[in-house]
Amino acid sequence: MLWELHVSNLAVISDLRLEFKQGLTVLSGDEGAGKSLLVDALCLLTGGKSPTTLIRSGASATLVEGIFHVDTNDNDLATLLEDSGLQLESDGTLIVSREVQKQGRSIA
Repeated sequence: MLWELHVSNLAVISDLRLEFKQGLTVLSGDEGAGKSLLVDALCLLTGGKSPTTLIRSGASATLVEGIFHVDTNDNDLATLLEDSGLQLESDGTLIVSREVQKQGRSIA
């Protein structure tokens, strides 16, 4: 489960930190409110394409971080994460971050 999303220098977003509660989360708002930018941030975080056009004007890079809670009793998921080179904290916390730089380089 995604607990927190931090987005920095993504298009019109200078710095945003969202905390999610357990249960259903709905992103709603007027046209142009930035809902699709949050979806873009989640796509970046999960390994999607990283176009430099998403970097905020005047910034050298964009950063997206996600803090996830993973059920430590789910052995299949733990094995999948371990095989992918990702390690859980002892409490089941997984922190994933991705930085996209203007030069087109991406660091995960």
